[in-house]
This record gives sequence, C-alpha cells and structure tokens, in this order.
Amino acid sequence: MTVSRKQGLRVVFLDMDGVLNSNAYFKLIHDRIAQGIHDESSLQQYASGMIDPETVQLLNKLVKATGAVIVISSSWRHAHPMTHISLMLRFRGFEGYVIGCTPELPRGFKTEAFAQFLDVTSDDMRERFKGIGCRGNEIQAWLDAVHVESFVILDDDSDMAHLNPYFVKTSVAEGLQEEHVEKAIAILLGN
Repeated sequence: MTVSRKQGLRVVFLDMDGVLNSNAYFKLIHDRIAQGIHDESSLQQYASGMIDPETVQLLNKLVKATGAVIVISSSWRHAHPMTHISLMLRFRGFEGYVIGCTPELPRGFKTEAFAQFLDVTSDDMRERFKGIGCRGNEIQAWLDAVHVESFVILDDDSDMAHLNPYFVKTSVAEGLQEEHVEKAIAILLGN
C-alpha cells in the first residue's frame, strides 16, 4: 500500500472590492442596467453587480495552480453571511472553496507579531495604525489559530503591516489582473 503525502494548507486571504470588482467593472454594470439587462434572482443580481466574472476566472486560475483555499478578509464579512459570499462567488463561476473568514478583533487588540512589528517600525507607521483596525493584524490572528504551508493576501488596500512580503496589491481601477495572479502563485509555491 502506498501512502501519498498530502500538501499543507495553502490560503488566499481575499478582499472583494478592488480585487473581484473595479471601477471599470462598475461602469460596465451601470451601462448594462441602463439597457435593462438584469433578470437574475436578487442574490444573483447582487453578485452580478458586485463580482466581475473575469476576475473570478483569474482567481480560479490561482486556485487551480496552487490548490489554495479562500479565506475572506474583506469587510464584506461584516455585511454578508459566509454562505451568501460563497453563493455569490459560485454564481459568478468560482470553482474553489471558501473555508472561512478572518476574525473581527476587539478594538486595540494586537497579535504578538503585529505588536512586535509596531515596536520596531517608524513613528509614522505606528501613528498610521493607531486607533484603527489593521487587516494584517486580523489575518495574523487567523494564522495564529491555523497551521498553513503558505499564504498570500489579495487586496487593494495596504494595511498589511508585517505581512507585506505575502501581499499582492491590486487596484480599485482595474481589480485582479494576470500579473497579480502570477505573483500570488509564486508566493504560494515559494518561487
């Protein structure tokens, strides 16, 4: 009997706005609605308006190339149940797995890694994170609870603090692009 070695968990921490949608996509949707083209169910219609299927195909490419699963780090996790986010992604063609979301931390809570980052960073950087949540801190809290082989963060915002080496910055103007996927694959596979 042969026992296959399983790979460890690879995770994509996924923001939604500015990654799976963009200003360019919203203009396209606005034009579509103006033409009266919107006959989906309400959740499907919402997904149609909020998630670009072309960026979902790029996300599929990333997931297929790496075997990664998705953890939602977007503020959408505060407004939508995870089952709705998963369904919206499915409606738009997502073929992977959403396994959860990052936690909402109590105000002022700092993971050990984030606190260490603040101790050695510049005054300007410490001031930047003073009194606000930090997505990198939330992601670190999730990572502290789950062992992963590798991870990458897809986001259009830059509040990743000590996790910047694992961060791929997209833009709200265009959303997820091919070059972002290639960079994320390299990070996940350690290339």
